[in-house]
Amino acid sequence: MLFDGWEEEKIDYLASFAILRKYRSNSEIQKAGEKVNCLSLIKVGVVKLMKEIKVPDTAILRQEMRDPMNDVHREEMPGLWILEHNWRNRMTLEDDAKAYKEEFTTGVLGSGQVFGELTVLDPTQVSPISAFSSTAVELYCFDITTMQYVQCHLYAQTMSQLTESYSLHNPPHDKIAYYYRAKFNWELRKSILMKRIKVKTKGSDNKY
Repeated sequence: MLFDGWEEEKIDYLASFAILRKYRSNSEIQKAGEKVNCLSLIKVGVVKLMKEIKVPDTAILRQEMRDPMNDVHREEMPGLWILEHNWRNRMTLEDDAKAYKEEFTTGVLGSGQVFGELTVLDPTQVSPISAFSSTAVELYCFDITTMQYVQCHLYAQTMSQLTESYSLHNPPHDKIAYYYRAKFNWELRKSILMKRIKVKTKGSDNKY
């Protein structure tokens, strides 16, 4: 639990400052590029987290796909991002205004889960993540002043869970690009295979 190890008096104090906010389905709760002003605990509903990145270039995949069914060595290996665990290294936003960008879902949260971790981890940073309500949502919100007053940073387990949650829902751009290309590669191979099966099936029908 996020607040395990907290004194009962401090939990009661924190609860007394909780602000209940309600959102209709498909509402924007948190906007990427802006500072996060509260830690949000989901009471009811489903929240979707989105991150916008420059769409990876797939032209080279098409060019190299001469014999996709036999060219198994074309599988891409993960990059150094697989070893990166510091969330601060992922805070730079894509600033290429001319690049084609797309939003990717990085998390789907439900009752009891939190987002807006930067309120505690580093309130000076702008969020690279947007949050939207997938259903009608009710949130308990704890503002920056309250979280600083209760000295949340002194509780190692709470900070560890917030860091883990934020790292999970803010994957590095290279990681998303890697899985995007892997999905594109798989769909391209599947399409070529289905066309070959269709041609062979048609050829077999013509024999009879």
